[in-house]
Amino acid sequence: MRFSRELLPNPAIHLHVRVLILINAMFARLQSPVLVLFLLVLPVPCWAAAPTDMQRRFDEFNKVIRDMLELPEHARVPAITARFDALFDAYFAGQSLAALSDAEVELLFRATDDMAYFPSGAKYTDLLMRTHGELLRRSIATSRHHAALHGELIEARRFSEARALYRAHPEDLEALPELVAEPIDAPSVWAVDVTPNRLTRQALDADRTSIVALVHPRCHFSQKALATILSDPLLRPMFARHATLIVPTERAFRIDEVRQWNQQQPEFPMAFMHTRSDWPMFRAWGTPVFYFFRDGKLEETVDGWPQGGSREALLQAGTRLGLLKEP
Repeated sequence: MRFSRELLPNPAIHLHVRVLILINAMFARLQSPVLVLFLLVLPVPCWAAAPTDMQRRFDEFNKVIRDMLELPEHARVPAITARFDALFDAYFAGQSLAALSDAEVELLFRATDDMAYFPSGAKYTDLLMRTHGELLRRSIATSRHHAALHGELIEARRFSEARALYRAHPEDLEALPELVAEPIDAPSVWAVDVTPNRLTRQALDADRTSIVALVHPRCHFSQKALATILSDPLLRPMFARHATLIVPTERAFRIDEVRQWNQQQPEFPMAFMHTRSDWPMFRAWGTPVFYFFRDGKLEETVDGWPQGGSREALLQAGTRLGLLKEP
């Protein structure tokens, strides 16, 4: 899960750790049982700093994320978005960012980075850029901050801004692949080109969009689903005729992995989604999800791949839409 980072330690915790380190060092030097006993009962001073307001808000937001993870995506994202706005919007008003301490700006960056992982629109990419800009202004931005923003810009398909960030920090970031594109006013994908490290934007094949399958080469459940589909005498021909396999937007293009899949399964090529905004009807962006369309209208959704698989659900959806019949 993306949200497994440790919380920034409280200053009081830092103090307690320093006391324990001191005890260990003095014990090693002096080997004095009396001194060790004295140090062990030495209380942590009562003047240890309490959590700041930003720390409390950051902790609350992390708890909200943990509590919401079990909700369906269409309910989880609005709930997390609303809580982030309530907790942190005030810090982006006027000159509020400049008034924060360095530690508070770091916490705000981490919270905004977590928020930007969710498919919540351009607002949170913009806020992450603003917070990154504040870190730069203070000369405390690190390679970790650059990489987080760079990845977010790639996921948001804001390629010109991602390139500008790379030019400013080439030692910390990987360059984008070569992107060959013409304006396309329709849902499209980035296809892996025969030329290494090059993607070409293509409109979807209308004959293969009755099923749009969101999959990922690293997703264990996608792998199981695709293995079932490829080995099934009914599902394989249906997917070969009617399906497009799309890798949802994420913070990097995993070109080598998709190319390897395409070489092994040329009948079922994967491509990268251009942008989520092409698909406003989608309610889930995890993998795998199978969306069934008729005349451009979403009719059926098979979400996930439970332990027993979803073969029957795929067959039923295909039957209802007439996709199992020979064209």
